[in-house]
Amino acid sequence: MNDLTSKGLPRIVDLLSRCSSLKVLKLFKNRIDDDGAAALAEIFQRCPSIREVHLSHNRFTSAGIEAMVAGATNCRTREQEPLWLRVENNDVQKDRQGILLEELERRWKVCWRRPECTQFRCCIGSKVHLPFLDMNRERRENKDLAERAGVHLRARSEHPTGGGGGAGGGRHLEPPPGVWLSEVASSPEPPPLELRQNHHYRDRDGDDRGGTDRNRERERDRDRERERELG
Repeated sequence: MNDLTSKGLPRIVDLLSRCSSLKVLKLFKNRIDDDGAAALAEIFQRCPSIREVHLSHNRFTSAGIEAMVAGATNCRTREQEPLWLRVENNDVQKDRQGILLEELERRWKVCWRRPECTQFRCCIGSKVHLPFLDMNRERRENKDLAERAGVHLRARSEHPTGGGGGAGGGRHLEPPPGVWLSEVASSPEPPPLELRQNHHYRDRDGDDRGGTDRNRERERDRDRERERELG
């Protein structure tokens, strides 16, 4: 976001170390590389209350990511909630992302945020959540959960208002990126509309609900207003 490099991190660490109640740190879309991993690991030590660290779209390799995971794991107690650590879209080849995650799971007991987890609760007691690092695994898991719940995940290219209810009469749901379906899969009831705010939910008859209904209501209000003006 600010073209920040590893050279500027020591000053940031010094500033943040005075924020004893720091909970969220967002340094995504910068140019931070492995040289900054040690400084970021120091933040985990100086700011024990931190809950989220967003470092996607930087220049970390597998070595830098592991250094930060090690620092976070060593600084957090078992009683603390897991650190939400975003490190996707760095300098790790796509065919290596799954391998890296498996290595971190084995060495540091990280969790990729299983469907049974929540953002700040880990079902296996991990100290670090690494969401989105291996998107292929998450897509497979979401697909399996959706099938068990009778939910059809609509393709991104499919227009929200097009088509019918689909084969089998399954519910159509397009969750936003990074949303897991464990709540849907574990419940026999249809998901509440507010569960996916600002996203279209289409029932089995193919009718749009949610944002589209609000747009139609606004159009009806405008039509009634024009009729009053003309009347």
